Amino acid sequence: NLAAVARDKGHTVIADDNRPLVVPAVQQRVPASVTNFQARAVLMGLPSPSGGAGRTMFQDVDDAIRLIGGVSVQAWEHAYEVDRSGPLVKLMIAKLGMTEARADALFITASSVSA
Repeated sequence: NLAAVARDKGHTVIADDNRPLVVPAVQQRVPASVTNFQARAVLMGLPSPSGGAGRTMFQDVDDAIRLIGGVSVQAWEHAYEVDRSGPLVKLMIAKLGMTEARADALFITASSVSA
């Protein structure tokens, strides 16, 4: 099935009169930053990779930041924006064993959240 193959390869299939047209998927730009609210909203909606029942990724990040303490807690709680290339994000990627691609996807998703 052409549609299934195209989706697997990251393409969009547009069917016109039963003649499928395969179009490369649009690359989404990773935002340089998202608001703290947007970041938190996305993390609250994702299950924890650690697999704890009912636990969210927000809880994993929150726990990791509180273990670090100091100014990291203040940044997590009070910063208006979360910078994709900022030290807090880099630290969380390392602490949680997250890939750069996964962090990019979280930022892309967060950028679409509105209050």
